[in-house]
Amino acid sequence: MKIKYISMAAFVLLAIASQKEVKAAELNSNITPYAYILNGPSVGDIFEWAQTQLSEQLKIKKELITMESKLITDLGMDSLDILEFMNAISGQYGIDYDTKLATICVLNNSTVEDIIDCILIWI
Repeated sequence: MKIKYISMAAFVLLAIASQKEVKAAELNSNITPYAYILNGPSVGDIFEWAQTQLSEQLKIKKELITMESKLITDLGMDSLDILEFMNAISGQYGIDYDTKLATICVLNNSTVEDIIDCILIWI
């Protein structure tokens, strides 16, 4: 069992986008509410996948994509790029999302780390 920590920003993004309640059973009461117990891919695994996906999609070098990269201002993504990335996430991790998450990502100029945090919660 691994413990994954998500940022407050990602937690809020997910809560707004999904409008789902976080069940008490999903939280470990001994740590902050933003730490989840999760079996599955690590942050590093997801980052490596996201870095490759974004590099191919945007035709930029992988080295330019960091956890802190902002999707819009740093990577130059537009709303269609973000929807394409969300579709890739859906295909890779089997996550159903609606366009509200993509809209929130655009409005908040989310980072790669924010998106990874949302993936960790959803899988």
